[in-house]
Amino acid sequence: MSAFTVVLAQSNLTLEVPEEKSLLEVLLENNINVGYSCRAGNCGNCGVRILEGIPEHFDEVMVPWEQAQNKLMMSCVSRCKGDKLVLDL
Repeated sequence: MSAFTVVLAQSNLTLEVPEEKSLLEVLLENNINVGYSCRAGNCGNCGVRILEGIPEHFDEVMVPWEQAQNKLMMSCVSRCKGDKLVLDL
């Protein structure tokens, strides 16, 4: 898995997500309030809305047609297929 950049549109904050950490971990480390529960992609509590970019889904919550819309991702397990995501946070 590759590192990627995430831009939080509401706060105009840019964060780097290293390959060894999840997006959720980076968000929590930077005091961004995101709900979560299982940290394994099974519950859906850590879903974040995507404004730009293409996620790589590894969750067990969304069905394939939901994943194909690229509008939501589970921050505990999903990654970025490119270099950058813009999130509605």
